[in-house]
Amino acid sequence: MLRSQYEDLGTSYRAKIERLEFIEAGHELTDRHPAPANCPVCGQAVPEDAQEHFTPTTQAEKRVLVQRLAGLEDTLVGLAKEEQPLLAKRDTLRQEATRVAVFIAKKLQPRFIELKQQIADYKATIELKTEREQLLERKKDIEDEIRQKEAIKFDKPDLGVERILPEEFWGIFSGYLLNTLGAFAYPDLKEAYLSKETFDAVVNKKTKKDQGHGYRSLINTGMLLSLRDFFASIHSKHNPSLLVIDKPLVGFDDPQENPDLKIYYDKIPEAVYEYFTLYPGKGQIIIVDNPKTMADISIIQDKANIIRFTKKINEGRYGFLVGLTDTDIISTPANEETESPHAK
Repeated sequence: MLRSQYEDLGTSYRAKIERLEFIEAGHELTDRHPAPANCPVCGQAVPEDAQEHFTPTTQAEKRVLVQRLAGLEDTLVGLAKEEQPLLAKRDTLRQEATRVAVFIAKKLQPRFIELKQQIADYKATIELKTEREQLLERKKDIEDEIRQKEAIKFDKPDLGVERILPEEFWGIFSGYLLNTLGAFAYPDLKEAYLSKETFDAVVNKKTKKDQGHGYRSLINTGMLLSLRDFFASIHSKHNPSLLVIDKPLVGFDDPQENPDLKIYYDKIPEAVYEYFTLYPGKGQIIIVDNPKTMADISIIQDKANIIRFTKKINEGRYGFLVGLTDTDIISTPANEETESPHAK
């Protein structure tokens, strides 16, 4: 910036010196000829006082400009000498800057990205750690609550069935239960009886709650049929003559991978439905079941009244309530009129 100003100033000095030299050269040329005494236009004599001449440019002004220009040129030469190491240093700094930029791009920037990801992972770890601590604290609270509840002792409920039921009832009912489960093809059946403590079935020394899901439903069905047998026997004064069972084999639709148990899973549904058709004199049985867990009902279709609920108007029976569809029993807004196909 300073060098450029100096160069501009030097250009200005040279222009002024050239102008002064031009003026001096003109004076030298005009001085070789006498000054005109008459006007070149009208020819009259020019008064002596009107015959003025330009004062020649003094050599002093030119010398000042020459001296200033020489000093300025010396200054420029000095600046050029001082500028060389500075330019070399500038080039070195530029090379260093390029090297630093390459180092940042190739080394620091990837490391920065890596550290940034590590920081994000660290923050996520801290959040997970905090959440884990909260969950562990919640787990401890739950465990403490469970221990407190487990520590609560409840008196064993007295069902009073022993005082109500005669002593012979237990043996008679247990005999019915054993025979019923045997007819159901219960696997490896050795004993079955009605417990006085829980008033529930015990099969092969296992309570019902210790059985699998499918076998619990099978035992419940056996209990109901045994109760029907007792009511229909001479040991009971009252016989309702009606038994309704909802899904007697729920759980038997679960896949069974054990090949030994799979044989029973295939055999038990047929045995149960075959048993339903026996002893019609003991009363009516109504079974509500899903085709997924039912046996092949073709084996009993001549021994039972089979009604299929299809939720279709022109196929089978729509639903449990005769002559009604979902539209008939679902409330509708007062401003809507919905008429079932059975309304007329």
